[in-house]
Amino acid sequence: MLLTRVRQIALLLTILFIMSSCISPFDETVTVYPTRETISGKQITSRRIAFKASIETQKVVYWYPGWRDPPQRLINCKVYDEDNWAGEYIDHSGKVEMEGGMIVGSTPGISYVSSFHWWYLHIKEKYFVNPK
Repeated sequence: MLLTRVRQIALLLTILFIMSSCISPFDETVTVYPTRETISGKQITSRRIAFKASIETQKVVYWYPGWRDPPQRLINCKVYDEDNWAGEYIDHSGKVEMEGGMIVGSTPGISYVSSFHWWYLHIKEKYFVNPK
């Protein structure tokens, strides 16, 4: 019973933290929340990706929040505003386009969901499906 209560409190605090971090009217970055489907049909989370686009310099930088990977940039960018732009990976492996704050023409098998849905799946995977 105590463990259940502790988990409930931890979940509540996690949800409050996520909600406070998702709501930032002054933040000019756009974070997308990818998921993929397993062979069994289960939807699981992939790494979040944050993008920051600059109209002045016509550059787009991206990184993976919560990971130590250094930020990277896209090349051959056309930036209309922080929610509408297009660019190409530096290794020419593909293009990325954002319209209205959503990635368009994504990789097959990858879908983008709302931050709340992504966090729900992530917390469910981490704490309730395979507790460690």
